[in-house]
Amino acid sequence: MSLRLWVVFFRPSGQAESPVEKEYHEGVRQPRERAKIDALLKNLADFGFSTPGIRFGKVRGAKAGIYELKIKAFGSEHRFLAGYAPVRSREGLPILMLLRYLKKKQWRLSRVDIETAVSRLARVG
Repeated sequence: MSLRLWVVFFRPSGQAESPVEKEYHEGVRQPRERAKIDALLKNLADFGFSTPGIRFGKVRGAKAGIYELKIKAFGSEHRFLAGYAPVRSREGLPILMLLRYLKKKQWRLSRVDIETAVSRLARVG
């Protein structure tokens, strides 16, 4: 059984552009690479944490329930930090909010990246 989700990019209230989408588009310039990642994110809405092609893990030290999503595409590893919004979608589905995009360059996440994700999740409501 899969858990259906509503997957959205974090967008501060009153702003037209998502800082996460901007980070993602600046980090992934190749159209084929972006298309693969977009397809996996779309599958995430249907299959939840059992989505093939995405590895999931809870971020240690993040009390706010931050998860790391790892996606391999064309030899690079991409990371999204995500968390559940405190509200549900109109359809009653849980909302998984993509809070931060990173192109993996080192094994560990930086404290700044985790704090950014926690801060963004706290602004949702």
